[in-house]
Amino acid sequence: MKNILKLLALLFFLQSCLGQKKIASILQSANQLYYEKKYGEAFEKYSQVLDYYNIKGLTPGGEVFLSAGKCLFNIGSQRRAIEYFDDAKKHNFEDEQSAFMTIMYYEKVPDVDKQIESLEHYAAFYSSGDEIAYVREQLFDKYYEKGDYRKVFYAFNNLPAEKTDNIAVLEKYFVAAQQIGSQKKTEETAQKLYNLDPNNFTGLSFIAKKNFTETEAEFQEAQKVYNEKKTSANLKVFRKKQEELKPRYTLAKAYYTRLYNLYKRPSDAEDLAVICQRLGDKKNAVYYTNLSKKKN
Repeated sequence: MKNILKLLALLFFLQSCLGQKKIASILQSANQLYYEKKYGEAFEKYSQVLDYYNIKGLTPGGEVFLSAGKCLFNIGSQRRAIEYFDDAKKHNFEDEQSAFMTIMYYEKVPDVDKQIESLEHYAAFYSSGDEIAYVREQLFDKYYEKGDYRKVFYAFNNLPAEKTDNIAVLEKYFVAAQQIGSQKKTEETAQKLYNLDPNNFTGLSFIAKKNFTETEAEFQEAQKVYNEKKTSANLKVFRKKQEELKPRYTLAKAYYTRLYNLYKRPSDAEDLAVICQRLGDKKNAVYYTNLSKKKN
């Protein structure tokens, strides 16, 4: 009886060894097919390996799930590929390529929340990866799309240098800086937009408005002081201030004239009317007042 049990144990052991050798051979064949870009055939081989482990109640290496998922992705079964990538992660296995494939899948679906999640994952774990520049650009755009302006603001600093001079990117950064209350970056970005394109609406309108409102605030303060005590001395001070402010009003008028001619906004005509009044240009003050009342 003991000899029979030993024989059965030996047979089981030999069968197990043969099975493992066969699976090792299938896995080697799968890897070769994958290398040759025969993804459909490779997936069939990887499936056989996974089935073997499942039947035996054993745990396959995460790399098998990963390779099978990549095969599926490359033959167009991208949703199923993600499932295999998730199984690979459960076995603590992932690589840069599968992480990027996951991004591509959620971009195609599309699912913005999942895409952001996968982009953030790639940026965190593959900061020196081949696709990191693309990933950081996408994160910036997706944060903006979601209205997460604080993340937009900080994501700007991670963009490739050439992108930080891109007008479309700077306009989004300008909005983010405004939304989170960074006055310094708002002004710097508006100036940069204006320098890149003097007719850019964001840059031109911000600079025109800032120049006018700061100048007008000084005028109003000087006028208030004079109105509180209308003496000849105070009138002299007020008139001196008016003369000092004229060059700044003239500059504001130049900005606003170009802004109005380009975009025809009634609000800009309204400010122009005030500027012309301060410069003693009554004719144009009336002209722009009338324009400010017109509907677009």
